[in-house]
Amino acid sequence: MDVAWGMTNSEFGFLLFFLAILLRGGIALFNLLAWAGRRAGYFEPDQYQLAYLSGGVDRVTDSVVAELVAAGALRIDAGGKLCATAIRVHHEYQQRVLEWAGGGITMAELRRTFRRSGITRALLAWLRARGLISGSGRVRTLRVLVGLLGAVAAVGLIRIVDSAVRGYFSPECLVVPLVVVIWVGTIQLGWEPHRTFNGTRVVHRARATSEVPAGAWHAPRAFSNPVEVATAVAIHGMEQYPDERVVAHLNIPLPWWKRALLGGRSGGGDGGDGDGGDGGGE
Repeated sequence: MDVAWGMTNSEFGFLLFFLAILLRGGIALFNLLAWAGRRAGYFEPDQYQLAYLSGGVDRVTDSVVAELVAAGALRIDAGGKLCATAIRVHHEYQQRVLEWAGGGITMAELRRTFRRSGITRALLAWLRARGLISGSGRVRTLRVLVGLLGAVAAVGLIRIVDSAVRGYFSPECLVVPLVVVIWVGTIQLGWEPHRTFNGTRVVHRARATSEVPAGAWHAPRAFSNPVEVATAVAIHGMEQYPDERVVAHLNIPLPWWKRALLGGRSGGGDGGDGDGGDGGGE
Protein backbone atom coordinates (compact mmCIF):
# COMPACT_ATOMS: atom_id res chain seq x y z
CA MET A 1 0.00 0.00 0.00
CA ASP A 2 1.46 3.36 -0.98
CA VAL A 3 -0.37 5.36 1.70
CA ALA A 4 1.82 7.52 3.95
CA TRP A 5 1.46 10.93 5.59
CA GLY A 6 -2.31 10.44 5.22
CA MET A 7 -2.30 10.30 1.40
CA THR A 8 -1.23 8.05 -1.45
CA ASN A 9 1.71 8.86 -3.67
CA SER A 10 -0.73 9.84 -6.42
CA GLU A 11 -2.52 12.28 -4.14
CA PHE A 12 0.77 13.62 -2.80
CA GLY A 13 2.21 14.04 -6.30
CA PHE A 14 -0.85 15.95 -7.48
CA LEU A 15 -0.85 18.23 -4.41
CA LEU A 16 2.89 18.86 -4.73
CA PHE A 17 2.65 19.72 -8.42
CA PHE A 18 -0.39 21.97 -7.82
CA LEU A 19 1.42 23.92 -5.08
CA ALA A 20 4.54 24.25 -7.22
CA ILE A 21 2.60 25.60 -10.21
CA LEU A 22 0.60 27.93 -7.97
CA LEU A 23 3.75 29.38 -6.38
CA ARG A 24 5.61 29.60 -9.70
CA GLY A 25 2.66 31.39 -11.25
CA GLY A 26 2.53 33.78 -8.30
CA ILE A 27 6.26 34.48 -8.65
CA ALA A 28 5.87 35.16 -12.37
CA LEU A 29 2.90 37.50 -11.79
CA PHE A 30 4.62 39.31 -8.95
CA ASN A 31 7.76 39.69 -11.05
CA LEU A 32 5.73 41.08 -13.95
CA LEU A 33 4.04 43.64 -11.69
CA ALA A 34 7.42 44.66 -10.28
CA TRP A 35 8.79 45.04 -13.82
CA ALA A 36 5.88 47.19 -14.93
CA GLY A 37 6.28 49.53 -11.98
CA ARG A 38 5.43 53.15 -12.56
CA ARG A 39 6.18 54.97 -15.77
CA ALA A 40 8.49 57.94 -15.49
CA GLY A 41 10.70 60.18 -17.57
CA TYR A 42 14.09 59.11 -18.88
CA PHE A 43 17.02 59.36 -16.47
CA GLU A 44 20.66 59.67 -17.46
CA PRO A 45 22.65 57.35 -15.13
CA ASP A 46 26.38 57.58 -14.51
CA GLN A 47 28.59 54.62 -15.36
CA TYR A 48 28.14 52.93 -11.97
CA GLN A 49 24.36 53.26 -11.97
CA LEU A 50 24.34 51.93 -15.51
CA ALA A 51 26.66 49.09 -14.47
CA TYR A 52 24.25 48.06 -11.73
CA LEU A 53 21.29 48.07 -14.09
CA SER A 54 23.26 46.03 -16.62
CA GLY A 55 24.79 43.41 -14.34
CA GLY A 56 24.27 44.01 -10.63
CA VAL A 57 26.91 44.58 -7.98
CA ASP A 58 29.54 42.49 -9.75
CA ARG A 59 29.27 44.67 -12.84
CA VAL A 60 29.74 47.77 -10.68
CA THR A 61 32.93 46.22 -9.32
CA ASP A 62 34.10 45.45 -12.85
CA SER A 63 33.44 49.01 -13.97
CA VAL A 64 35.34 50.51 -11.02
CA VAL A 65 38.30 48.20 -11.57
CA ALA A 66 38.33 48.86 -15.32
CA GLU A 67 38.55 52.60 -14.76
CA LEU A 68 41.27 52.26 -12.13
CA VAL A 69 43.37 49.94 -14.28
CA ALA A 70 42.97 52.21 -17.30
CA ALA A 71 44.00 55.21 -15.17
CA GLY A 72 47.02 53.40 -13.73
CA ALA A 73 45.70 53.44 -10.14
CA LEU A 74 45.60 49.63 -10.18
CA ARG A 75 48.13 47.32 -11.77
CA ILE A 76 48.07 43.58 -12.40
CA ASP A 77 51.08 41.70 -11.03
CA ALA A 78 52.64 38.57 -12.50
CA GLY A 79 50.25 36.38 -10.52
CA GLY A 80 47.18 38.12 -11.90
CA LYS A 81 46.40 39.97 -8.65
CA LEU A 82 45.34 43.61 -8.52
CA CYS A 83 47.68 45.92 -6.62
CA ALA A 84 47.16 49.59 -5.75
CA THR A 85 49.61 52.21 -6.98
CA ALA A 86 50.29 55.67 -5.56
CA ILE A 87 47.78 57.45 -7.80
CA ARG A 88 45.07 59.28 -5.86
CA VAL A 89 41.35 58.93 -6.63
CA HIS A 90 38.25 60.76 -5.39
CA HIS A 91 35.16 58.58 -5.89
CA GLU A 92 34.18 56.50 -2.84
CA TYR A 93 34.01 53.25 -4.80
CA GLN A 94 37.47 53.82 -6.24
CA GLN A 95 38.96 54.70 -2.86
CA ARG A 96 37.54 51.59 -1.23
CA VAL A 97 38.73 49.33 -4.04
CA LEU A 98 42.26 50.69 -3.71
CA GLU A 99 42.12 50.11 0.06
CA TRP A 100 41.02 46.52 -0.42
CA ALA A 101 43.55 45.88 -3.16
CA GLY A 102 46.50 46.97 -1.05
CA GLY A 103 49.42 44.69 -1.87
CA GLY A 104 47.35 42.29 -3.95
CA ILE A 105 43.84 40.86 -4.35
CA THR A 106 42.21 38.65 -6.96
CA MET A 107 39.24 39.85 -8.95
CA ALA A 108 37.02 37.18 -7.40
CA GLU A 109 38.03 38.26 -3.88
CA LEU A 110 37.47 41.91 -4.77
CA ARG A 111 33.99 41.17 -6.07
CA ARG A 112 33.09 39.36 -2.85
CA THR A 113 34.48 42.18 -0.70
CA PHE A 114 32.67 44.84 -2.72
CA ARG A 115 29.42 42.90 -2.50
CA ARG A 116 29.65 42.39 1.27
CA SER A 117 30.64 45.98 2.00
CA GLY A 118 27.16 47.40 1.33
CA ILE A 119 28.60 50.61 -0.16
CA THR A 120 26.06 50.54 -2.99
CA ARG A 121 23.13 51.41 -0.72
CA ALA A 122 23.00 55.02 -1.91
CA LEU A 123 23.17 53.86 -5.52
CA LEU A 124 20.25 51.48 -4.99
CA ALA A 125 18.24 54.19 -3.25
CA TRP A 126 18.78 56.48 -6.26
CA LEU A 127 17.66 53.75 -8.67
CA ARG A 128 14.59 52.88 -6.56
CA ALA A 129 13.56 56.51 -6.17
CA ARG A 130 13.43 56.83 -9.95
CA GLY A 131 11.62 53.56 -10.48
CA LEU A 132 14.52 51.87 -12.29
CA ILE A 133 14.59 48.80 -10.01
CA SER A 134 11.96 47.13 -7.85
CA GLY A 135 11.56 48.24 -4.25
CA SER A 136 13.07 46.42 -1.28
CA GLY A 137 9.63 45.34 -0.03
CA ARG A 138 8.89 43.62 -3.31
CA VAL A 139 12.27 41.88 -3.22
CA ARG A 140 11.55 40.50 0.26
CA THR A 141 8.13 39.24 -0.85
CA LEU A 142 9.65 37.60 -3.90
CA ARG A 143 12.25 35.89 -1.75
CA VAL A 144 9.52 34.54 0.52
CA LEU A 145 7.71 33.06 -2.48
CA VAL A 146 10.91 31.53 -3.82
CA GLY A 147 11.64 30.16 -0.36
CA LEU A 148 8.18 28.60 -0.11
CA LEU A 149 8.68 26.93 -3.47
CA GLY A 150 12.00 25.59 -2.21
CA ALA A 151 10.25 24.25 0.89
CA VAL A 152 7.70 22.45 -1.30
CA ALA A 153 10.55 20.88 -3.28
CA ALA A 154 12.28 19.84 -0.05
CA VAL A 155 9.12 18.14 1.23
CA GLY A 156 8.90 16.27 -2.04
CA LEU A 157 12.48 15.04 -1.71
CA ILE A 158 11.76 13.87 1.84
CA ARG A 159 8.74 11.98 0.52
CA ILE A 160 10.89 10.24 -2.09
CA VAL A 161 13.39 9.13 0.54
CA ASP A 162 10.60 7.95 2.81
CA SER A 163 8.98 6.07 -0.08
CA ALA A 164 12.24 4.35 -0.95
CA VAL A 165 12.90 3.34 2.67
CA ARG A 166 9.37 2.01 3.20
CA GLY A 167 9.28 0.27 -0.16
CA TYR A 168 6.21 2.00 -1.60
CA PHE A 169 7.99 4.10 -4.24
CA SER A 170 5.81 4.62 -7.31
CA PRO A 171 6.04 6.50 -10.64
CA GLU A 172 4.06 9.42 -9.18
CA CYS A 173 7.13 10.29 -7.12
CA LEU A 174 8.85 11.34 -10.35
CA VAL A 175 6.91 14.59 -10.19
CA VAL A 176 9.27 15.64 -7.38
CA PRO A 177 12.32 16.12 -9.66
CA LEU A 178 10.14 18.30 -11.88
CA VAL A 179 9.23 20.47 -8.90
CA VAL A 180 12.91 20.73 -7.99
CA VAL A 181 13.70 21.89 -11.53
CA ILE A 182 10.94 24.51 -11.30
CA TRP A 183 12.41 25.77 -8.04
CA VAL A 184 16.00 25.85 -9.35
CA GLY A 185 14.77 27.92 -12.26
CA THR A 186 13.44 30.58 -9.86
CA ILE A 187 16.37 30.85 -7.43
CA GLN A 188 17.99 33.74 -9.28
CA LEU A 189 14.76 35.74 -9.01
CA GLY A 190 15.44 36.30 -5.32
CA TRP A 191 19.07 37.32 -5.63
CA GLU A 192 18.64 40.98 -6.45
CA PRO A 193 15.94 43.53 -7.25
CA HIS A 194 14.83 43.45 -10.85
CA ARG A 195 14.98 46.14 -13.44
CA THR A 196 11.65 47.76 -14.03
CA PHE A 197 10.35 48.81 -17.44
CA ASN A 198 12.07 52.15 -16.91
CA GLY A 199 15.35 50.49 -15.96
CA THR A 200 15.24 48.22 -18.99
CA ARG A 201 14.57 51.22 -21.23
CA VAL A 202 17.60 53.02 -19.78
CA VAL A 203 19.86 50.03 -20.43
CA HIS A 204 18.59 49.50 -23.97
CA ARG A 205 19.05 53.17 -24.79
CA ALA A 206 22.61 53.12 -23.38
CA ARG A 207 23.46 50.05 -25.45
CA ALA A 208 21.95 51.57 -28.57
CA THR A 209 23.86 54.85 -28.20
CA SER A 210 27.13 53.33 -26.97
CA GLU A 211 30.14 53.99 -29.20
CA VAL A 212 31.35 50.52 -28.35
CA PRO A 213 29.15 47.68 -29.64
CA ALA A 214 29.27 44.37 -27.84
CA GLY A 215 32.37 42.39 -28.82
CA ALA A 216 35.93 42.83 -27.58
CA TRP A 217 37.36 43.51 -31.04
CA HIS A 218 35.54 46.86 -31.15
CA ALA A 219 37.09 48.11 -27.93
CA PRO A 220 40.61 49.28 -28.94
CA ARG A 221 39.20 51.60 -31.60
CA ALA A 222 36.68 53.30 -29.34
CA PHE A 223 38.41 54.02 -26.02
CA SER A 224 40.29 57.24 -25.37
CA ASN A 225 40.03 57.73 -21.58
CA PRO A 226 39.34 55.69 -18.40
CA VAL A 227 35.75 56.93 -18.09
CA GLU A 228 34.94 55.56 -21.53
CA VAL A 229 36.56 52.28 -20.54
CA ALA A 230 34.43 52.12 -17.38
CA THR A 231 31.24 52.96 -19.27
CA ALA A 232 31.84 50.32 -21.95
CA VAL A 233 32.55 47.71 -19.27
CA ALA A 234 29.44 48.84 -17.38
CA ILE A 235 27.31 48.21 -20.46
CA HIS A 236 28.93 45.12 -21.95
CA GLY A 237 31.05 43.53 -19.20
CA MET A 238 34.76 43.11 -18.48
CA GLU A 239 35.31 41.28 -21.77
CA GLN A 240 34.93 44.73 -23.38
CA TYR A 241 38.18 46.01 -21.85
CA PRO A 242 40.54 46.99 -24.69
CA ASP A 243 43.59 45.10 -23.37
CA GLU A 244 43.29 41.33 -23.89
CA ARG A 245 45.82 40.67 -21.11
CA VAL A 246 43.63 42.55 -18.64
CA VAL A 247 40.56 40.66 -19.84
CA ALA A 248 42.36 37.33 -19.42
CA HIS A 249 43.17 38.13 -15.78
CA LEU A 250 40.03 39.98 -14.68
CA ASN A 251 37.08 38.62 -16.65
CA ILE A 252 35.22 35.99 -14.60
CA PRO A 253 32.79 34.01 -16.76
CA LEU A 254 29.77 32.61 -14.98
CA PRO A 255 29.84 28.85 -14.32
CA TRP A 256 27.70 26.80 -16.69
CA TRP A 257 24.92 26.29 -14.16
CA LYS A 258 24.55 30.03 -13.57
CA ARG A 259 24.59 30.70 -17.30
CA ALA A 260 21.76 28.17 -17.63
CA LEU A 261 19.74 29.86 -14.88
CA LEU A 262 20.37 33.39 -16.14
CA GLY A 263 19.88 32.61 -19.79
CA GLY A 264 23.50 33.19 -20.78
CA ARG A 265 23.86 36.61 -19.15
CA SER A 266 27.20 37.41 -17.57
CA GLY A 267 28.18 39.45 -14.56
CA GLY A 268 25.56 38.53 -11.97
CA GLY A 269 22.20 39.71 -13.19
CA ASP A 270 20.31 42.94 -13.61
CA GLY A 271 19.67 44.10 -10.13
CA GLY A 272 21.03 44.27 -6.61
CA ASP A 273 20.26 43.58 -3.01
CA GLY A 274 19.09 46.20 -0.56
CA ASP A 275 22.61 46.50 0.81
CA GLY A 276 24.39 45.59 -2.37
CA GLY A 277 25.00 42.08 -1.20
CA ASP A 278 23.13 39.55 -3.32
CA GLY A 279 22.78 39.31 -7.12
CA GLY A 280 20.25 38.46 -10.01
CA GLY A 281 18.40 40.16 -12.81
CA GLU A 282 15.46 40.63 -15.04
